[in-house]
Amino acid sequence: MGGDADNPAARRFSFNEIKDSYKIQIDGLLKGGVDLILLETWFDALNAKAAIKAFEELGVPVPMMISATVSDRSGRMLTGQTLEAFAISVSHAPGLVALGINCALGAEQMLPLVREIDRFSPLPLLFFPNAGMPDEMGRYNDSPEEMAACIGRMDDAVLIEPELLLVIVLLVLLHRALHIRAIADAVRSKKARTAGKEQFSSTSRPHLCVSGLEAVRIDSSRNFTNIGERSNVAGSRKFARLIASGAYNEALEVAAAQ
Repeated sequence: MGGDADNPAARRFSFNEIKDSYKIQIDGLLKGGVDLILLETWFDALNAKAAIKAFEELGVPVPMMISATVSDRSGRMLTGQTLEAFAISVSHAPGLVALGINCALGAEQMLPLVREIDRFSPLPLLFFPNAGMPDEMGRYNDSPEEMAACIGRMDDAVLIEPELLLVIVLLVLLHRALHIRAIADAVRSKKARTAGKEQFSSTSRPHLCVSGLEAVRIDSSRNFTNIGERSNVAGSRKFARLIASGAYNEALEVAAAQ
């Protein structure tokens, strides 16, 4: 986890150390015969990129799903990044078949975030909420009927594919068969979410999509975009000091890994 807001590259472990750790885990799962890899609960895009890089180096022949976790109802991750910016950050992942959010909140609190993801993502949408928010004893008390009613309220523009939904709910609710059955009944008659929205990936759209904490789209609606002025040695004393100290080379290595 990054601990310095002024230096996002400053980490306790290197990118390659994290990547190699994920590589061992993914390789073990593949040897065990898994059919799909779920990269989930991401609060930091750089860590997610390390897992994706491990996936790429292994030449994984199975599909991948990715989900982020948010720190509160604002829809931002722990690093402060928006969900759209995160989606752009990981959109290059090979074999990516679904994107979404996981169990930071209950179904009621997560619905606005699901609608937000539907706005920009063309992929099947992952959504696996808690059974409400935990009480003082750490228990999740939403009843099967309450969860099913909330998930069933999604309009046809924001619908999860029912088969995919049930797979994820099984992971979160574990042995809560009544919750699973109620949710299945709530979505059984719904149409699957319509895919085919304009892709958010910079490799599949006619304009550039990039991200930091926020998503940035550079297209014909912008008549001028200033890029890299803070990397101008002549115009930035701070950048000149970084070059002289060699710190810039370390930052370049992190950027290359991303």
